[in-house]
Amino acid sequence: MNEKIQSKVEIYKMYVETSQKISDCRININKYFISLNLGIVGISSFTEIWIVLIFAMMINCVWVSQILTCKNLNKAKFEVIHRIEEDMPYQPFKDEYVIIEQSKSRNFTTADRYLPWLLNIFYFITLLFLYGEKLRNYIKYLICNC
Repeated sequence: MNEKIQSKVEIYKMYVETSQKISDCRININKYFISLNLGIVGISSFTEIWIVLIFAMMINCVWVSQILTCKNLNKAKFEVIHRIEEDMPYQPFKDEYVIIEQSKSRNFTTADRYLPWLLNIFYFITLLFLYGEKLRNYIKYLICNC
């Protein structure tokens, strides 16, 4: 194998490995934020629940942002991998991508984003349930006194 091809194969291997590291990082991010949500809910007995729920919702927005960052990094990595594969006799990642696109299956990033948003919906409904009457009375007070 000539030096140029060998160099390209090494770059290819490196990109495949780093794309896997990004996927592993995303899994760790999910574990971290799930644990953080559990911890936040656990401290709710020590402080005002509305503060805890709003803080948890903000944390979940950061979580979604982290998931999207990993998605964009991996997307860029696979675009480079596909370009490298163009000069190879077989293009496994490009073929895999085509098969996934044809199957119309959801990717992991879409599924990963559901949990933080579902938790935020749950936290918001909990806030409305616990403080809805106070909020309505406050809005009425503001309207009537303007």
